[in-house]
Amino acid sequence: MGIEKYAGRVAAITGASSGIGAGIAQELLKHGINVVGLARRVEQVKALEVKGLPGKLYALQCDVGKEESILSAFKWIRENLKGVDILINSAGVDHETDFISGKTEHWRQMFEVNELGLAICSREAVQDMMRRGVDDGFIIHISSTAAHIPIFNDGLGMHSANKTAVRIMAEGLRKDLVAKKSKIRVGQISPGVVKTPVLTQSDKFAKTFADMPCLQVEDLANAVVYMLSQPPRVQVHEMIIRPTGEYYE
Repeated sequence: MGIEKYAGRVAAITGASSGIGAGIAQELLKHGINVVGLARRVEQVKALEVKGLPGKLYALQCDVGKEESILSAFKWIRENLKGVDILINSAGVDHETDFISGKTEHWRQMFEVNELGLAICSREAVQDMMRRGVDDGFIIHISSTAAHIPIFNDGLGMHSANKTAVRIMAEGLRKDLVAKKSKIRVGQISPGVVKTPVLTQSDKFAKTFADMPCLQVEDLANAVVYMLSQPPRVQVHEMIIRPTGEYYE
């Protein structure tokens, strides 16, 4: 049995309003999974709904950079949908910032969303699964190849530091679950450059990535489906996906 075992169950996806999170949400809906799209821009999540898909979409406002917002969202899911079976941590914040002149508020926001928010979401999802006796749940972090090889351009070191932390956090969570004798699985997907609005959020980003080969959002969505489709005895720790022709150092 593949991904169909999750049909009718609940997946929470952070950062679901656009980009990778939105693409994953739409793909899971096609497989009959009920999706709670978490994002600050809740109207953009609602716009993802496509009539006729077997899964049901719930758009829920949530700021992953604020603990009270996360706790409120998971409380709503427990009270209205019984709880989460899958969590996709896709939300992320990046700024054009270097270690010499970068702004503290930018670094703080990146940490609060990319690491702390991810950790809180994962904690709440795992506690919810364990409370309900769900032993086939799944936590998936969307990371980056920058977690393995720092990006070669200046000004993106904090991005690499963030993604490296996400990789270590995934391994730490996995070990914690094994110690609890839980079969909840943890996976991480590390893509190279993906064509999303993030690539044009600053002049530096636009220039850096303008001529690079890019993955498409659906490539990441397909990777999530692959990970979820594996039998219970198989845990895919990480998938590294690069666009063909990408040059890296």
